[in-house]
Amino acid sequence: NLGMPNILYRLRAACSQKKMIFTEEERKNFKGKNFLRMAFAEMAFGMEQFDDAYDKFQTIYNNRQNSNFEKAAALIGMGYCCDLLQTAQNPQERVKTGMRIWDKARRLANKTSLERHAMWMHANYLCASTDTVAEALKAYEEYLKKYPDDENADAATLSMGMCYFQLQQPNKMLKCYHKLKAKDPGMLQVKEFERMFKVLKINPQTGRTEKIKPSMK
Repeated sequence: NLGMPNILYRLRAACSQKKMIFTEEERKNFKGKNFLRMAFAEMAFGMEQFDDAYDKFQTIYNNRQNSNFEKAAALIGMGYCCDLLQTAQNPQERVKTGMRIWDKARRLANKTSLERHAMWMHANYLCASTDTVAEALKAYEEYLKKYPDDENADAATLSMGMCYFQLQQPNKMLKCYHKLKAKDPGMLQVKEFERMFKVLKINPQTGRTEKIKPSMK
């Protein structure tokens, strides 16, 4: 079974982090039958049964008796599955569907313990498409404004820098870089910036691409 190594890796990571999709703290708010329904859906996701997991999460979302928190959790699960569904025939439609799911999850999770999770994943999903870079930048700004000390704050700052690069705003990109470097010059995100500078021949002082001089023969 070619998929088995990925499944084992996913399950090992889940055991180590005590998380498949949701953290232990987030799971504490799942009550009654939905606690088990969420658990079964997460397990299906971990076993790479993404169609089955998506359907299980969607059933929870479609139940009108469930709270906005439970629906937001279901949408988060659907969002994780969306980009991995093997039955998706149209990649562009899949991306649009994913964006709708994460946007709705973000709104339903407002002022709940799922808000940080939903906002972070929504921003990442927007950032994955070259058509929504400006929207991704705004989403990261909102995320950092609300969660400036979050464990993903440095990664969000890096992503903002990449967005500024794509939007051809080198000064703002460099501001993100220097902010991270001042905090810790050895952090992973600083190295990612510097790797990009090296590969794309970007001057880390000006943020502009250096012209490659022709070699003399």
